[in-house]
Amino acid sequence: MLTGNQPDLSKMGIFGSECYAYKHDPKKLDSRCEKGIFVGYDKNSPAYLVYHANSGKVSKNRLVKFCKKRGIEKQTQTDVLDDEVELFPQQYTCGESSGDAHVPENNNGSKTNVSQREITRESLKESGSEENHSERSKGDVSQGRYYPKRERKSPKYLDEYVSHVEDGDSIMTGIDYCYKVCGIPQTYKEAVNSPYISTWKNAMEEELNSLRENDTFEITTLPEGKHPVGGKWVYAIKEDFEGTRRFKARYVAKGYNQVKGIDYKETFAPTANITSIRILMQLVVQNDLIVHQMDVKTAYLHAPIAEEIYLEQPEGFEVLSDTGEKLVYKLKKSLYGLKQSGRNWNKVLHEYLVENDFVQNSSDHCVYKKQIKNDMIIVIIWVDDLIMAASDTHLLNQFKEVMQKKFRMKDLGKISYFLGIHFEQKEGEIKMSQDKYISKMLERFGMVNCKPRSTPCEQKLEYNSSEAVDPKNYREIVGFDLCHDMH
Repeated sequence: MLTGNQPDLSKMGIFGSECYAYKHDPKKLDSRCEKGIFVGYDKNSPAYLVYHANSGKVSKNRLVKFCKKRGIEKQTQTDVLDDEVELFPQQYTCGESSGDAHVPENNNGSKTNVSQREITRESLKESGSEENHSERSKGDVSQGRYYPKRERKSPKYLDEYVSHVEDGDSIMTGIDYCYKVCGIPQTYKEAVNSPYISTWKNAMEEELNSLRENDTFEITTLPEGKHPVGGKWVYAIKEDFEGTRRFKARYVAKGYNQVKGIDYKETFAPTANITSIRILMQLVVQNDLIVHQMDVKTAYLHAPIAEEIYLEQPEGFEVLSDTGEKLVYKLKKSLYGLKQSGRNWNKVLHEYLVENDFVQNSSDHCVYKKQIKNDMIIVIIWVDDLIMAASDTHLLNQFKEVMQKKFRMKDLGKISYFLGIHFEQKEGEIKMSQDKYISKMLERFGMVNCKPRSTPCEQKLEYNSSEAVDPKNYREIVGFDLCHDMH
């Protein structure tokens, strides 16, 4: 505290607690207050924010009385009890016992096991539970307080969403995730020592062939006074919405070794706003447009580089000179990992679209539009991924041909999966969802079987200092959550 004085917290309310808010101008015969739920504080005035379930509105009130014993959890997280109450006389000592509780018989006439039976209020009445209760109250209290037992179950409306450990699908999901995480090598040595050595080598050779085809570099000796930028292999297992896997390897530059003013100058490159994508989907539905997506293969390799940059050769594929001298790559094109590569690629794509009569949007620089009489086509760019929406099939195919003349393109057809968002097209509507993204997030952080909460923090939570939370893991969860909220 700056002043050294403890602040007054007596007027602070518990989020989700029941309260009574005084009405501003009640009539003579009306109640002076109205029941509600405390949801926060007003930013512009010293007032509480109270949610009223009857009207569905949130009001601002300065005079609020809180009900400290009850909260929102009792309203929204009702516990479903499989056994409403279980009372066993042998579990307590209370003076004279009235005898064992009655054990109901099953259809075969045999007594049901105590641990498996369900005791209802009716069976308790028959077993003389009221008499046991009266005798317990007269007994010695020092024997210990009696606590009724109950079994908690999740609410019925969540049954179809609950995933059990015994289910085969859940087990396979965990195995699949471990495969994807543990099976991805982090270094070249891990790749050549993995069970998939041949697959990873093919992926690396394919990457180098792509670099050569795009005339990305030339092999030369390092000039005096020059320092090469380091490079590394990056491996990934790409998976589409249908679950098909592709092993990919990419040789990238260690951009953090670059020196500003020598190796690069400007680095900014725009990306499309997610709001623009939502607006485009709305226009598609309203105007009955055709929406497809395309991907630019090795997009950065299409952009030339102005600076003189030398790059170390990739590990496992080094080439020496005739004299045994170590050689390096002199870059002609932008490479993944360089700080200016994104900007260079965006500049090349922008110039090509403008040459083909596209007009850049002034609000979002990654949105382009081309109008031909009554027909139009709109293009949204996200680095190397493109969304195209056109009013005519011929215009859409014409744009694809124009792009394929300049760049190496992959036509993905109708939009289905973009930036972790699943697009489902039906007549008159487009549904956007992130089910797969959320499932991956839950799998990664071990929260597949987590229980839903209606409040940010559990009530009466006791902090245990021995159970420390990894701050890195916590930051990752927050980042994933923010990304989901933005999309």
